[in-house]
Amino acid sequence: MEKKTFPGTLLPDYTTNSINSDVTATYAEQILLIVLKVAFPTICIIGSIGNLLVIFTIWRVNRLQTVMYIVLGNLAAADLMLCMFYLPFLIEEMYNGERWIYGRAGCKIIFYIYLMSCVVSILNLTAVSVER
Repeated sequence: MEKKTFPGTLLPDYTTNSINSDVTATYAEQILLIVLKVAFPTICIIGSIGNLLVIFTIWRVNRLQTVMYIVLGNLAAADLMLCMFYLPFLIEEMYNGERWIYGRAGCKIIFYIYLMSCVVSILNLTAVSVER
């Protein structure tokens, strides 16, 4: 039986209980799941705080309001959007297995936010490289 992946990632879905599934997780897979359950919320919290600090600093310090820093602030805003509007749903799905409680519309909206944030990040990185 093929393992499913989390939406928008290449991470294997190891959240299914071996009692309810034909797939039994090995010890290494269980360790990976524990590490991910600790790492994703940590990344979400630290990423949100860090990106908010970058945006606030660029907004408050006048000498940082140049084209390069505005683009970097926009990159921080795109990453903040990913940390605040996508990662919590990914974490929730990791903890609750394959149950998606937000319906079809929620799935489309979350996936749209994920794609939009990724495209904005790529375009901002392109703008940074052209500016340099």
